[in-house]
Amino acid sequence: MESEDLYEQRRKDIFEAYEKAINSFGDMAKFIPKSVIIEKAMTYRAPRFYVTYEIARRAISDMIKGRSPRATGDQKSRMYNEILKRFKDSSTNTSSFTILMDILETETEGFYISKKQFSRIIYQQLKR
Repeated sequence: MESEDLYEQRRKDIFEAYEKAINSFGDMAKFIPKSVIIEKAMTYRAPRFYVTYEIARRAISDMIKGRSPRATGDQKSRMYNEILKRFKDSSTNTSSFTILMDILETETEGFYISKKQFSRIIYQQLKR
């Protein structure tokens, strides 16, 4: 998936998580601050990793060689560590390309972005 498509998909998935969080509060949702709803939405699993194959491949390659990936921030580091763990745990005789592509397209524990960035995406979507 191309970078622009990934960003759009991530925005869509984040807003779906936000709507799911609103629905989880039922009729009380209108009385709950958006920040609380956003915190709940951030606890939901993401449908995939939002990084291109090429960027993930470079990061994993660097990490296998003992170098830090070119990531900034704790969230990206956590994401690359999770991808590397899954990559090392895969014990199939499949090509590295296929393994990494499969990993990137599987559900993950979260969106790997800060609350500030998550909130910004929600507020931008609400303005539309």
